[in-house]
Amino acid sequence: SACEKGNEWEKALRLLAVMAECKVECSMITYSSAVSACEKGGEWEMALQSLRGMVQSKHQTSTISLNAAISACEKGREWTNALQLVHGMSRSTIELDTVTSGAVISACEKCNEWAKSLQLLNALARNRVEFERITFSAAISACAKGDEWKKATCIFRSMAQEEVECNSITLNAVINSYGNGGEWESALQLFNEMAQSKMERNSVTLGAAISACEAVGAWQMALHFLSVIAQRDVESNTITFNAIVSACEKAGEW
Repeated sequence: SACEKGNEWEKALRLLAVMAECKVECSMITYSSAVSACEKGGEWEMALQSLRGMVQSKHQTSTISLNAAISACEKGREWTNALQLVHGMSRSTIELDTVTSGAVISACEKCNEWAKSLQLLNALARNRVEFERITFSAAISACAKGDEWKKATCIFRSMAQEEVECNSITLNAVINSYGNGGEWESALQLFNEMAQSKMERNSVTLGAAISACEAVGAWQMALHFLSVIAQRDVESNTITFNAIVSACEKAGEW
């Protein structure tokens, strides 16, 4: 446990090996600590190895140890292994929780597997697994990467139905999905709603909204964001200005 808290996954695994050589029985807590140490170190292969050791020693795996292994797979972009672990949990009596759903959907999002993200979201909902904001945000981001702005919008609306509060990360993901889909009017509306609710808007928000305008050559609306920048209401960067110039160039407004 000390190695786990200190992110010393190599030492944790060496201790497990020494205990095995000395024929000292490892407890479920020992294995769980090893899995968590590997997860914190981003060592998904070692995390799965420790989990297998737990199973082979006939110890009952727990939600905590499996969540740690899934999180390790998420960090390593190993969405297939993350899915296998979740499927194993759903077939057993082990409870799936908000950490489980967040980690596995985030793993799919990082690998641009938007379809898998939606399948998981629906499957977990059927199993009455509660979702937190991070789970919805990851699913929306996955849809944005897959140019599926309509599906991103559906997930966004379901957050309100589930009474899950949005933050700037969630709304940035939604605006980004609009940007990829060229839905500049929707992007602008949400951008303005963020200002009205005094929610933080940053260069990511601004860039996504301008990209939506750029995609359809809405140069006048792209220029509108110059006034936003001038008012210093939102931070900007070189990419932001390049997108505005690109929108004008596409419309022949040189």
